[in-house]
Amino acid sequence: MLKSILSVSLLAVVAGAQIGPGPTPNVGITGVVRPLISPTICAAGTHILECTGVVLQSNSIDLSLLEGQLVKLFGNQSNATCPLIDVTAAANPPSTLVWCGTPSPNCPLKFKLCPGGLSQFWLFLGLAPGYKPLDPAKGTWLLGDPFLLFAAGMGGFAACHEVNVTVPNVPSIIGLDVWLQGARRDIGPVGPISLTNAICFKVIPSLGVCTPTNC
Repeated sequence: MLKSILSVSLLAVVAGAQIGPGPTPNVGITGVVRPLISPTICAAGTHILECTGVVLQSNSIDLSLLEGQLVKLFGNQSNATCPLIDVTAAANPPSTLVWCGTPSPNCPLKFKLCPGGLSQFWLFLGLAPGYKPLDPAKGTWLLGDPFLLFAAGMGGFAACHEVNVTVPNVPSIIGLDVWLQGARRDIGPVGPISLTNAICFKVIPSLGVCTPTNC
């Protein structure tokens, strides 16, 4: 119960007053564009956003030119039964999340939420993907319930915020799928909150060697 209350409270902070979108809202969403390979209920889609269930289509821009790129997309939800976005524009993302390391017990992981500078950041962790469009400027919430606040802080000089952790040596987490998403805002002066892309990985058995965290 406590985790559920915490999740709702944290999402309310990020979303502000506008959580519930209309049936065909304007959408702003950040992620890595990938070609759609497996069929989905969103039959009209041609691409997906990495680590999400969001499907993309466009009559305005060539999405194949964006494959493999981390971008912010703008458009409209064109199907009420699935997260299918009709993309009308693409731009450089105002905030991004990347990671490196080996997701294995006793191995280090590094998460980088950019840009840094004089700003606050929050890093959230969930066990499933989600989809809740906020307003286009803030972006789209991409974690499912329940989720928790994994890290938070502020900085004034570094180019990016960094969070370094070591995967616990707990056998029960082997095979666990994990999703993370970040949020940030400037604090000099205080600016709007923007959501990053989602990242995801599976906790794997120990390989005996850990990949350097040099992202």
